[in-house]
Amino acid sequence: MKVLIRRPNDKEKKIMKKCEIWEHKKGVFDWEYKDKQETCLIIKGSASVKGKNESAEYFFKEGDLVTFPTNWDCQWKITEDMKKYYIFDYDFNS
Repeated sequence: MKVLIRRPNDKEKKIMKKCEIWEHKKGVFDWEYKDKQETCLIIKGSASVKGKNESAEYFFKEGDLVTFPTNWDCQWKITEDMKKYYIFDYDFNS
């Protein structure tokens, strides 16, 4: 699975708004998603991520629901200060 970016439905928004919040200023950094899949709802800002040794770059912004795969190494490029709700290994279909 690669990065999945889409607009959330009302149920997903309600679930995400109960989750922890993460914030980061504009900048570039490396990150590894170990052992857990992360899903986040972007509250504000915009960014892109690119997997190490991959050509695809994924862009997302305020209002997007983004799912990052397990065991994935990437580089974040935050172009506008970021604020997001996040949750690990959650199945929205259950």
